[in-house]
Amino acid sequence: MPPYGYSKWGREEEKTADLKKIICSERDLRLCDCTCCPGVNFLVMANGDMCDAVDLQLKHIDTREHELNRILVIEGRTPSHCYYCPGYDHPMTDAEWEQHCDTKTHKIICNRALNCVLVCDLCNYELADEEHRKEHNATRRHQSKVRAAYHCKSCNYTTTNPTHWDRHRQSNKCPLPTPTYIKPPQKKTNFYCKLCDFYAPNNCKLSRHFGTNSHKIRKLEN
Repeated sequence: MPPYGYSKWGREEEKTADLKKIICSERDLRLCDCTCCPGVNFLVMANGDMCDAVDLQLKHIDTREHELNRILVIEGRTPSHCYYCPGYDHPMTDAEWEQHCDTKTHKIICNRALNCVLVCDLCNYELADEEHRKEHNATRRHQSKVRAAYHCKSCNYTTTNPTHWDRHRQSNKCPLPTPTYIKPPQKKTNFYCKLCDFYAPNNCKLSRHFGTNSHKIRKLEN
């Protein structure tokens, strides 16, 4: 280990000496040039240490600047730009371009430009593609408009919300103690509450159901 104030090249102030005196040959300098980025020499950046130069080269290859220069110099093509989406008209790498093209915002803007807008007519909601339509159809907002309605023939009251229906049944507005109603069909799952005749999509929703007032009231009644 060199003494304090010294490095393997000499004293600390000698680090600023001419690098060509430290490096063995000009061939090493040429080999350490970046083929894509002009003016980048890893041996110069590492002050003549070949091991540090290799580490700097590996780090530099992963940078965004090197990737853009590689596309422009090595592959001979212009980096991708998006002129449809505001704020994305700058050069992008291939990974950034693929990630941007997968976003729902980009797909919706492209659909508008091509006059191929996808919309859920029931919810008046703009969609990106068919996969986005499947995700939207599974949301609570869409299901509340699709599922069958609760209907009380005595009061001519209709609702799609089960909570509102239970509140109507227990209210004094309905003349009948047990009004006739049409209960929408439920999708049978393994998470079932026998007391309330309720099927939950998962265990988390079933646990939430156990904490509702309607379940607690039925539990006290029984």
